[in-house]
Amino acid sequence: MKQNKVFPAGKVVLTGLILATIFTYLHALVLMNGIPPYLGGDGKAIESRVMKATSIFLESNADAFLLFSEVETGYEADFDFKRGGELADSAIEKLACSREHYAQVLAVAAVSEYDAAALERLRCFDYRGFATKNNLLVAVMERVAKNLSNGDIPGVLRRNLAHVDQIILGMQKIRELMQQGICPPIESIWKLLQNYSDAILYGNYATLVFYNA
Repeated sequence: MKQNKVFPAGKVVLTGLILATIFTYLHALVLMNGIPPYLGGDGKAIESRVMKATSIFLESNADAFLLFSEVETGYEADFDFKRGGELADSAIEKLACSREHYAQVLAVAAVSEYDAAALERLRCFDYRGFATKNNLLVAVMERVAKNLSNGDIPGVLRRNLAHVDQIILGMQKIRELMQQGICPPIESIWKLLQNYSDAILYGNYATLVFYNA
């Protein structure tokens, strides 16, 4: 399908997004890791599931970047609907698997007893000060603080699931367009990647609090 609209800055945007994501990954801990020490019992099983969920989630993010490349190229040449559909299907499958792991972690976290002293550290933690000192986004840290400052660890996990659900919905809409023979608007891919970034930053910041409180 030949596209009339050309985005000459597309490759620049793609490069910038990839570099930004690599920077985030290299300077972040595993998404939502750090919860087990707050549990009264053995948290190794939960830690393993969190790491598995995160690994699969990041693999789906890689599919999204590849899909972005296909769409961007499609504005200058024929869009490969077969390849685009395969990437969308792969991302959705991985997101669903990742979500299942996170949901199981939430199920355990919702009925677990937490270390009282550890929860008190979360309540007393200087979220804004920590964000400012470490050049983090205060707005993101404030969202984390809404739950953790009250010791609400399950609430953080619920927000994480909401992020994943939002990404799944966005990817499904993009796949539906391709099934109709429509090349997805480049803006829809930008929004999808932004949602990934939001989820990753939120999880990273929560993890940083877990390890520093």
